[in-house]
Amino acid sequence: MRNVFTICGREVKAYFTSPIAYLLMGLFGLITGFMFYSATPLHQRQHQQQMSGQSSPMNIAISS
Repeated sequence: MRNVFTICGREVKAYFTSPIAYLLMGLFGLITGFMFYSATPLHQRQHQQQMSGQSSPMNIAISS
């Protein structure tokens, strides 16, 4: 089992010495940030409608 950790440690070190790791982390951050930014107004609008009694209770199966 120690051999597996040794190989894993070497691979992780090699991964973070190249610019590919930082590129992938940045890309992941941009994608998840965009998804959060685009989903927040929808959720807020649905929540406001529910709180004011204008719509039926929220159903997580319906995403419009």
